[in-house]
Amino acid sequence: MTNEAGRAWVAVHLGLKKLSAQRAQLEAREVELLRLAEEMTLWQHLGYASFVQYMEHELGYRAHTALEMIRTAKALATLPHMTAALEAGAVFPCAIRELTRIATPETEEEWLAAVAGKTVHEVQRMVAGREKGARPGDPKDPETELLTLTFRVSPTVHALAFRARVELEAMLGSGKLEDSELIETLFRRALETLPESDGQPAFQVALSTCKQCKRSYQDVAGEEVEVDAATLSRAQCDHDDLGDLEADAPARVTSSVTKRKRRQVYARDGYCCVVPGCRMTRYLEIHHVRFRSSGGGHELSNTVLLCTGHHAALHKGALRITGEAPDNLVFEWLGRDAVAAIMTAHQHVPDGSVPWDHMGRRPME
Repeated sequence: MTNEAGRAWVAVHLGLKKLSAQRAQLEAREVELLRLAEEMTLWQHLGYASFVQYMEHELGYRAHTALEMIRTAKALATLPHMTAALEAGAVFPCAIRELTRIATPETEEEWLAAVAGKTVHEVQRMVAGREKGARPGDPKDPETELLTLTFRVSPTVHALAFRARVELEAMLGSGKLEDSELIETLFRRALETLPESDGQPAFQVALSTCKQCKRSYQDVAGEEVEVDAATLSRAQCDHDDLGDLEADAPARVTSSVTKRKRRQVYARDGYCCVVPGCRMTRYLEIHHVRFRSSGGGHELSNTVLLCTGHHAALHKGALRITGEAPDNLVFEWLGRDAVAAIMTAHQHVPDGSVPWDHMGRRPME
């Protein structure tokens, strides 16, 4: 982190953050103008039948998005703190739109504090199941916490889905199935026919380590390719050990994580990567918070579920996880800390421009 010529990624990151803040300011201004446009029935002056039709033809919005923008504009008229947060870029515009569904002048400050640092998806989950006026700590109503599941299918598949619904309703004899009931029935039956995916180690490739030089290799299309220390360390978290391949008799296969323990970790972590904001539910691996090489054990409190991307980042040193699973984990992104340190050492100019050009060079004084 000492070579400024290698900091092009910092300039790109800060440039994108600047654009993100500008988009938030533009949306805040657009919301204000939309509110004024509705008050003066602007669309009528141009011969449109409705505000939505005006936004479709003149602003390029789809009908659903136009309705959502109008709703947000009306809600923000009574939410000054959220309006200010949007203008300042303190909260993502999509998150603000979600919050306007439930926030009131009495609760908006509480919600802004509750969603600080959250992704839009996390904000959506916080809002789901709550009605207008609810506070962040209020219990959710499971009956109203409905999420959208969208499919784009061919006409043939559409007809097949319709027929399957009719047949299921007739077979179950319970009348019309709600969408959630239909999807649950179909997906549960599909899962019953699949092999268990949480009973096998994450690493299904063969890695071998030389007993003399301790270097590790992976067989790729008949050719041995050396793997780095980070990949080997990651594999050691969740693998099967075949023993000495040069021994006269095959050794007993041992697993770094037992099948039972693996199932427990998968179920506890909801079959999803535990890194905040990550939604990956495929390509998952078991990780030992305290590394096995440092004496970490297989206790549930020392094992977590990570996607391959975050697991690789951790073993390469870009991410650090400490604490105990599942509720006392601390996540540190070393790259983000580096950006903060750089910004502190080289304050950028008031207009928000970055202190490096696209090649990572400092501008001339």
